[in-house]
Amino acid sequence: MGDAEADDAGDSLRLVPTMLASAGAGGLARFPCHPIDTVKARLQVQTWQALRGGNGAAAAGAAAAAANRALYRNFAHGLSDIWRQEGLRGLYRGFGPTVLGSMPASCLYFTSYEVSKRELGKLWASPEVEAEAAKGKVSFAISFWSGMLAETVSCVLWVPIDVIKERMQIQSLPRSSKVAEVKASQGDRFYASGYDALRSIVRTEGWRGFYRGYGATVMSFGPFSAMYFMFYEQFKSFAETLSSQSRQRGAVTDLPLSVLLGCGALAGASASLCTNPLDIVKLRLQVQRQYASSKSAPGNAASPSEQYKHMLDGLTKLVRHEGLRGMMQGVGARMAFHAPATAVNMALFEKLKGVTYALF
Repeated sequence: MGDAEADDAGDSLRLVPTMLASAGAGGLARFPCHPIDTVKARLQVQTWQALRGGNGAAAAGAAAAAANRALYRNFAHGLSDIWRQEGLRGLYRGFGPTVLGSMPASCLYFTSYEVSKRELGKLWASPEVEAEAAKGKVSFAISFWSGMLAETVSCVLWVPIDVIKERMQIQSLPRSSKVAEVKASQGDRFYASGYDALRSIVRTEGWRGFYRGYGATVMSFGPFSAMYFMFYEQFKSFAETLSSQSRQRGAVTDLPLSVLLGCGALAGASASLCTNPLDIVKLRLQVQRQYASSKSAPGNAASPSEQYKHMLDGLTKLVRHEGLRGMMQGVGARMAFHAPATAVNMALFEKLKGVTYALF
């Protein structure tokens, strides 16, 4: 075996710890953070739901009125109200398909990032890049574009998971209600379980329904992932510079768990703030088809003026009808979700990678 083939075999083998660590971290990180994500989804969609059916010049005024009579005033109010009205079941709606899908999707996500980072490092090789790599540092450009590429690839799995999760999350089911009764009255507009959501979407929208908003998801989470990894690599590098006890061992860092959690949380919150408008449009694109395809409640379909055609159209309508306040809907909940979710996910990934790396 030649040196090049040996290097390729070694690179492939070193991806095994990444794959194992990312799958484990992806599943575990969802448990504490899913309720926050549920509140975020409802906050982002509630004004738009109130606007469905309105059009023309009245839309801007309707947006202000809808904001004033919003079901949830803020994140804390949404969290307490869902708990009071629906209990733990409401906060964890859509959790089953999410946690099952997160393991393979996270594996693809982190593995794609590591591969992209390695290959872009080779492609953009320079004395400066090599000097940074020798210190365990990653340049802004490499981490940014590696994150973008990782999201683009992993969205093949993430988008169907997101469609089911978010459509289930925005459903409200009071404690006193029975799933069978609500399902009977609302038909395909209500998903009794992840499996029921799967069957309903296939029946009413076809398999293409799972990729509703695929482009919007890439345009939303692509920049998020790009900014997240860019921030995270810089925060981690800065922490390693400050820590005299830390050292970089190849692909594994010796930073304490608390520091990794802090780097992940800061990066997640920063990326969430920057990309919140994109996330709002992405979510609405993914859920609006549920109303449009419903045969049991045709009057609930969005009017042509409020139906988003694509990401740019959605952003334009969001700014025109709801303004800056609309663009920042749910930003607190989104930051509250992504800060701990990315912190736990990344810290677990780094530590699990350290454990599995010793085996390969």
